[in-house]
Amino acid sequence: MKKNIFWFIITFGKKYRKDKKMEKKIYNPRLNFIRINYEQEFLFAMKIAKIIDNKFCIETPVDEIGYLAMFLQQIQIKWIKKPILK
Repeated sequence: MKKNIFWFIITFGKKYRKDKKMEKKIYNPRLNFIRINYEQEFLFAMKIAKIIDNKFCIETPVDEIGYLAMFLQQIQIKWIKKPILK
């Protein structure tokens, strides 16, 4: 599982850098829903985003953090069947 998370973080960082170079605007229409209903995942995603930001010298948009939070929610459901954020 750790390998999958690491792979996702690297892929996320590369994708974001590519989008940033193309000046592609990131928009997450469900951001407020995610922030409220998946609070722990969102806060954890913010911590991950900070690590990514420091590693790649970028600023992750909050909309992208929402997508990262949903990824964290999915790995809880698919791979371990119990919360990873407790």
